[in-house]
Amino acid sequence: MMDPDFPRSVHLVNLYADNLVDLPLSVATLWPQGGMLMYARMGASRFPDVIFYMVFYYLSLAGNQLSEIPVKLFYAPYLAMLDLAGNPLTSLPEVPQSMINEYGPPGATMQSLDVSCTGLQQLPSWFGTRPIRLVALNTPFCVKLKAGDPTIPTSELIKQLVVC
Repeated sequence: MMDPDFPRSVHLVNLYADNLVDLPLSVATLWPQGGMLMYARMGASRFPDVIFYMVFYYLSLAGNQLSEIPVKLFYAPYLAMLDLAGNPLTSLPEVPQSMINEYGPPGATMQSLDVSCTGLQQLPSWFGTRPIRLVALNTPFCVKLKAGDPTIPTSELIKQLVVC
């Protein structure tokens, strides 16, 4: 991407199992607007800050060591698909009411969120305010949902949006 001859028409960058645990900020200036970034199985334990300076519609952070996801990721413009599968997440971030009042509910452009094979226990209170498909295969959340756990919301909308 840093080579002057790098084609500007590239829309998919796949960084997979390269042990590149962080992305330099300079990537943001070189990143083609839109497109897909697959930053999967890199061993990253913290969220790469440069992602907030990039524009893409698909982001895969699958198979890393991320235990927390920043709230502002759910406000990223144009982000339609987010893959967090295989990370040690136990929850998705709650959004402060002040942020909802100012910016609206999170996920305005998001269509799909994959949290399969994580430790997801519960949905945040904002989930269901937007029609985001949640793929949650092999999660404690889905085990509880299927068992009829009363602590799990079971509205018709949740049933339509969640894939277990």
